[in-house]
Parts: sequence; C-alpha cells; structure tokens
Amino acid sequence: MTNKRLLITLLALVMLLLVGCQSNDETPNNDDSETQQQETQQDDTQQNDTQLDINTEDTQLSIPSDVEDAVGTLSAERVEWFEKYYFNLPEKKMRNMFLGYTEYTTAKDIVFHHTFHHGVFGENQTPVSNAEIQLLEQYYGPCNLDVSKVTIAEMDAALQTYAGLSYEETNKVGMNSFYYLEEYDAYYYMGGDSSYGTYDILSGEKHADGTITLQYCSAHDIPANVYEVTIRKVGDEYQFLSNIRVEE
Repeated sequence: MTNKRLLITLLALVMLLLVGCQSNDETPNNDDSETQQQETQQDDTQQNDTQLDINTEDTQLSIPSDVEDAVGTLSAERVEWFEKYYFNLPEKKMRNMFLGYTEYTTAKDIVFHHTFHHGVFGENQTPVSNAEIQLLEQYYGPCNLDVSKVTIAEMDAALQTYAGLSYEETNKVGMNSFYYLEEYDAYYYMGGDSSYGTYDILSGEKHADGTITLQYCSAHDIPANVYEVTIRKVGDEYQFLSNIRVEE
C-alpha cells in the first residue's frame, strides 16, 4: 500500500511539472514582441514614404501639355513643367534646337546652321557612311571634325512640326554653311561639338492672342545670356514663332 501511494505521488508531481513547462512555453517574450512591433512600424513607414514619392511624381507628370493657361504670368509649376517635361527631353532634342543661338524674329528666319547642324538630332537621324565622307573629302577637303547629315525632307518635316512652315517657305538663313552632295541629295555640316544645349526656364507669360513667351538661359553658360522664345499651342505640339536675346 505504501509503495502504491508513493507511486501515485510521483506521478502527480510529474504531471505538475509537465503542465508548468507547457505554460512557460506559451508565455510570449515581451522583448521579442516589442522588437517585432517596431519592425512592423518601420516597414509601414517605409511603405508610406514610397507611396508619397510616387504620388508626388504622379502629380508633376499629371500637368498636361494642353492645359489652358490663363492670360498673365505663368505659375511656378507651369514654368517648371516647360523646363522638365517639354524642353530638355532626350527623346525630343529638336525642341531645344530652336532655342539658344538660333535667334530669329520670325520663324521664316530660323537659322539653319544653328538649328540643323546636328541634322534632326535624335529624331530619325540619318547616319553618315564612309562613302559619303570620302566624297566630302574629295570635293571639299579633309573632314577633321564631326560630320552630321540632313536632307531637305528631314528639315521640312521638323519645320512643319515645330514652326508650321515648309522648307520652301523659309528664307533659308544659314544654308550656305552646309556642304551638299548631289549623289545623296543631302546636306552635311562639319562641327566639333556633337552635344546639344539644355536650358533653365526662368519665367513665362500667356498673352491674349494665345501665344506664350518664356524667358530662359543656358544651364551651362556662366554668365548666362537670357533669351525669350515665343511659342503657340497648335494641336499636340508647340510651334516656335521667335527667339531673341533680351539680356547679356
């Protein structure tokens, strides 16, 4: 009888020990819980920050190019739009070629050797072959500088898009700076710089006749000359009416 009672007592103690161990395993560690909560909060914060950045970018991109500007001074946001989302775009370099040194008071007097000395710069530009280089050297002498090529059809298409004129409607200012090859019916320009200028848009104004004037300067020249370009919205594009220097 005594041995039986002792055995029952030992079994009861073992059961109590097992229950106690299970209770300890189920009790959460406060430090681990707090750490997990902090990590979750950090992840939520990073996600919110990313969402904020995306929303900010979407807001900038959502300003449409065909917005109806009110007559008067353009807002800072609108000026910024012209600088970031109309000019200075790698896929639309020809827009910048109607700015800067190519000064003109009417689109008919656009200076060709400034506007097209890189051909049609990035927009279906035709490469120059070795055979063309050989002919240029045969007719005009050594080609020691970069050579770009442009055809009348290419210039005509660019002028129709950005000036509302055909090649024949212009005064062909500066065309005598190109070399012509009859064999390819193309014009060639030799120059030492294959880059194009980028510009800071300083201010703008919408006029009652629907035109917009933008004052701008080179993003690289110091001191920078200030120019004023006049444009008009036509369809899905702006066309250039004049470009003059207003301050040195």
